Amino acid sequence: MHSRRKEGFMNSEEQFYIELGAKIASVRNDKEISQEVLSEFLKLSRSSIANIEKGRQRPSIITLALIANYLKASVAELIPNISNINIDDLNLRGADVREQDQTTKEALNSFLQGLRKSK
Repeated sequence: MHSRRKEGFMNSEEQFYIELGAKIASVRNDKEISQEVLSEFLKLSRSSIANIEKGRQRPSIITLALIANYLKASVAELIPNISNINIDDLNLRGADVREQDQTTKEALNSFLQGLRKSK
């Protein structure tokens, strides 16, 4: 994983996955479902579930949909608020957003603003 981590610094993307994992853990705990039971359903190890919940492992969109389905929650319920995401912190398919042209950055900012308004 590409990281620009400095002492005491966490980028928006890392924070997003930490918050996503915390929401998954919260819903799972509220429904009194163990990591073991969820891992068996997903055919993942229990440690993979723990890593997802700690933000150390990034679930695919299919895995996220399966988690939401099993927990009887919507994917939208699990997605954290993105109002604090800074596009300069994102790494899209290995491309550092800071290296993209201004038009691409503006399109990403516009997209994020649209998502923020829809929440």
